[in-house]
Amino acid sequence: MSNVDALTALQKANELRNWCRENFPFYESTIATDLVFFLAIEFVEGKPLTVKRFFTSTGHSYTAVRQHYRNLFSDGWLAHTLDGSDKRIMYIVPTTKFMKIIDSYSQAMNSLFYPHPSIACTGTPQ
Repeated sequence: MSNVDALTALQKANELRNWCRENFPFYESTIATDLVFFLAIEFVEGKPLTVKRFFTSTGHSYTAVRQHYRNLFSDGWLAHTLDGSDKRIMYIVPTTKFMKIIDSYSQAMNSLFYPHPSIACTGTPQ
């Protein structure tokens, strides 16, 4: 890769990073950043995400995850839904607000790096 290509790639990556800071609920935290991207991938893949699996899949401490989890709910990024057959199981689902920002992220990324259409979520936003 030439220096010009490397510089162009780095400038685009920095532009996308700045877009993320302005739009995602990262709460100035690398843990929140990890959680938002984990959730986005799960939602776009359409996987049912239980609260238990969320807390055990992130690689961060329960206490750190809990703080950001509460913020994401109270700020309207996430919602809960109960399992139809077992009311003890609670799922985390994206709100329309969350899926709109994921779609916007996809569009921003695609406009910088790829000429492909944006991603779509197979899950149902709340």
